[in-house]
Amino acid sequence: LHMHSTRSDGRDSLETMVDTAQRLGYEYVAITDHSPSAGSSRTLSRKDIAAQRAEVASLRATHPRIAILHGVEVDILPDGRLDFDDETLSAFDIVLASLHDAAGQKRQRLTERYLGAVAHPCVNVITHPANRTPGGSAGHDVDFDQVFAAARATGTALEIDGAPGHLDMDGALARRAAAAGVTIVVSSDCHYAGALGRQMRFAIATARRGWVEPRHILNTRPLDEVRHFIAQKRDRH
Repeated sequence: LHMHSTRSDGRDSLETMVDTAQRLGYEYVAITDHSPSAGSSRTLSRKDIAAQRAEVASLRATHPRIAILHGVEVDILPDGRLDFDDETLSAFDIVLASLHDAAGQKRQRLTERYLGAVAHPCVNVITHPANRTPGGSAGHDVDFDQVFAAARATGTALEIDGAPGHLDMDGALARRAAAAGVTIVVSSDCHYAGALGRQMRFAIATARRGWVEPRHILNTRPLDEVRHFIAQKRDRH
């Protein structure tokens, strides 16, 4: 439920990413390129969304054995807003929100930024919540107990990210999230097709370190249940 194509900073085309996911036996996949403020080498501009949506529609016709969700990884900006407006976000099948830039802010303000994103009706997943770098940075100083409570109350999932530069939530944080009743997503966050299978294995291994079980994980479930999870939150608003 989290990967990138050449529409943002991915190395491979959307079609190559979908082909690889299909070969790995996945029932569904979400393409989630970065929004403009991500600070990546390339990002998905507002004017390119329609073209990507058309490409997804075309691939659905040629790849009937795998469902393709048109998603986005939208940045949580320093002032708490999301990088795309509500009308733009509501047109995506799934919305991931990320806090990449701490902007020099302290624990309370970072927590508030997360809580605002969790409360947003279009946000389905908070990705790599600590934004840590193993061996480099512990990531954001956030009151995760507050974030977990809000995520559970709003029906927002938190991610275990299999990218070697994140492995986040780490085992200890993932265990706390599961114990708090949070729905968890296990994703690759891969930026090229050859990494997809490996980074999913890294994410699964990280989840196991936290004693996370399949029942805690949204994307162990059939696509209908994933769509229901997304729709429930939107319908509340």
